[in-house]
Amino acid sequence: MRDFSDGWGLRGASAAAIMFGVLTVLSDGRILLGPPAAAGEAVPFVHWFNFGAGFAYVLAGGGLLTGKPWAVWLATIIALSTIMVFGAFGVHILLGRPYEAHTIGGMMLRMVAWQIITIIAWRSALTTDGGLQECRSSLQVMRTPTRARLRERP
Repeated sequence: MRDFSDGWGLRGASAAAIMFGVLTVLSDGRILLGPPAAAGEAVPFVHWFNFGAGFAYVLAGGGLLTGKPWAVWLATIIALSTIMVFGAFGVHILLGRPYEAHTIGGMMLRMVAWQIITIIAWRSALTTDGGLQECRSSLQVMRTPTRARLRERP
């Protein structure tokens, strides 16, 4: 059972998130785990973030595709953390440390893509009857300590 709207916009955003995640894991995995010469002036913290985030992209895409409220929050977390890492990368550049120029474009692409995916996810959740309530409920579950949730069970 779907928890919120399954319009074409959300399906497209979900498919894009999954494909983007797979490509991110492959490309950043190759840089991190491949021969050092292939990495060039790679910035390790950016590539480790992207590698780990790639798995979260796939998870968020799958959750959005099935209309799960937690996926809206995961997309939001991905979007915000991408902005923070891009900011840290900017500081890295301003300090005069080495970097690959294409990393700027890659981070800009990720930042914009996840802003768009997050907006589509929230619009879909907000325009569905009960969609916002489902998202609030999933947030409440995340805030409730595990012991309290266990006591609430019948």
